[in-house]
Amino acid sequence: MATGVKEKDAGSFLGGLRKKSGDAIALEVVAAAINESPSDPREWMTAAAKQRAEGTGMEDLTDEEMAAAQERIRAKREALGSRLEARTRASGDVRRARGLSH
Repeated sequence: MATGVKEKDAGSFLGGLRKKSGDAIALEVVAAAINESPSDPREWMTAAAKQRAEGTGMEDLTDEEMAAAQERIRAKREALGSRLEARTRASGDVRRARGLSH
């Protein structure tokens, strides 16, 4: 996950995450962040580690964290919707070109 953060700063952040949340949660959060590719990995991992450490859901996030998470979800939904629409349109174009569609 390329974030433009210096290796030293990333190491310090991850060390702090391990200290606050423990090795297992830190590893889980890093793996999830790689999979999710959040726009702000530090913010995302901090919130995710807090959520996992407390063993509760999003209700424990601050208002700012919740608003940021909701905005990221909305943006991802829009992006996925646009990609799906483009694929559907392209699929129809291919089917028409092959004479498989009316």
